[in-house]
Amino acid sequence: MSGWIKIHRDILYHEIWGDKPFSKGQAWIDLILLANHSDNKCMVGNRMEDVKRGSFITSELNLSERWGWGRKKVLLFLKFLESESMIVRSTNNKRIAITIVNYDVYQYQGTAKEQQKNNKGTTKEHKQEKKNDKNVRNYNNFERRKYDMDSLENKLIEVDRNGTTDKA
Repeated sequence: MSGWIKIHRDILYHEIWGDKPFSKGQAWIDLILLANHSDNKCMVGNRMEDVKRGSFITSELNLSERWGWGRKKVLLFLKFLESESMIVRSTNNKRIAITIVNYDVYQYQGTAKEQQKNNKGTTKEHKQEKKNDKNVRNYNNFERRKYDMDSLENKLIEVDRNGTTDKA
């Protein structure tokens, strides 16, 4: 499978999203959903921090409560994601700043014209696939008919030699 889907952030407020404990996959999607969709500022303690698109500020405790996990499991999971180059963490004693690597891949923000162009391209690809499938079916039918014709020709040769048809 390839491609992507859009998930509306409102899923975060649906009762099925609150079922705990989270799976690792659900926690990963949760991180993507928590990331800012545009550059923003956030108050941390008594100062403002710039938070870029694809990043957000949280804490181990916050994620622990959110996912229904212990703090150690949260930390190990974040370290795993970092080792897999899925996130970048920046921590201090007050917060964790998490940046989703390749956020734009997960949340493409193209223009409507680009989307239409992509849809047209996809439609052309599907039409080409259907055409290719039809060509394969036609070829297979041709091969089957060719085999039938060869078989019929062999039977006719056999009839000419023997003067009769062999019925087995």
